[in-house]
Amino acid sequence: MDLPDYDGLSFTNLRSLIEVHDAGSIAAAAARRRRSPDRISKQIKALERYFGCTLTIRVGKKGRLTSQGEELVRIMRPQLKALEGFVERVREGLGQITIAAGDSIIHLLLAPIIRELQEDPRFKNTVLNLVDPSRLELFQSVSDLKVDIGIFRQDPGNEPVPRSLEYKTIIEYSYKVFTRSRNPDGKTQFSDDAPLACKMYHWGVDFTRLASAANAQMHVKVWCANFAQVYRLVQMGDYAGILPDFAMIGLDSDNYVATQPAFLKEYKGEILMVWNPALMRIRQTSIPIMRDFLIEKIVSIATRKRKCAADLKVSKSK
Repeated sequence: MDLPDYDGLSFTNLRSLIEVHDAGSIAAAAARRRRSPDRISKQIKALERYFGCTLTIRVGKKGRLTSQGEELVRIMRPQLKALEGFVERVREGLGQITIAAGDSIIHLLLAPIIRELQEDPRFKNTVLNLVDPSRLELFQSVSDLKVDIGIFRQDPGNEPVPRSLEYKTIIEYSYKVFTRSRNPDGKTQFSDDAPLACKMYHWGVDFTRLASAANAQMHVKVWCANFAQVYRLVQMGDYAGILPDFAMIGLDSDNYVATQPAFLKEYKGEILMVWNPALMRIRQTSIPIMRDFLIEKIVSIATRKRKCAADLKVSKSK
């Protein structure tokens, strides 16, 4: 059966359909891409005329994809990724790259190297798209080719990386209590009665329970939704905060002290990078280069700061 010769089948229209799928509705896709909903609706209508089927349906006030729309997205997403790879090879440049990571990783690990990335001639025309999905959404998004590279914390008790994906350990880390030093010699110790900022519930681990099991007390004054919030409160100087030790990347070693109470000593994790091996073959010019660049820079920053850990006067409480 020959397909109709109709200009409704365009890469722009197909990309809009995929964006509606990823955003959950036409309105959400329009807001995310700063386009009018009417424009996206017209693009999808053009695809519907071409294929002769209904691709969207209204559910309440939102326009969502039908089962046929979902199927078309599954067919076309890898095809569009392959075309992006072709364009990158022909033009010898890297296009848009989507990186999924949590707030603390974006804030503490990625933000410091973005300037270096933009100054690298290989990435002159690259547009970064940073997203913050949940852990399970990250794995699914990498599997579905919605995300090019995922970076996340792997703590004890976390589910393993799906076998269909490949990954690499970038750095290992432990948890410490960070506080602003109030003594000229920088030897401030963490005390049990210090006002503390703490993440509420960290992947099945309650830090207060860890402390209680070790007969230590924690006076939590502020419960935070993520480590980025804890980090900000520590920066303000009024609170101590439990953070991964790579938080030292953004702190001045002359003004902050990192202490490791006994109840945190054995609790360690890893920063992993995950990718879809199929995408490495499709976008073989861009994704492997970006992956290797990020790994090199993150390791470099972490190594440099840990070398300065002595200046932070890290100590272990009894």
